[in-house]
Amino acid sequence: MVQDVLSILHVFSCRLYGLRKYKHKISEDKELTNK
Repeated sequence: MVQDVLSILHVFSCRLYGLRKYKHKISEDKELTNK
């Protein structure tokens, strides 16, 4: 039971971290295309 909850939290935090990285890359690309 505890192991399942921990694994779910781990996957969720990894996904959030991945989205954060992806958003940062998108903002960088927008800056490059505006120039």
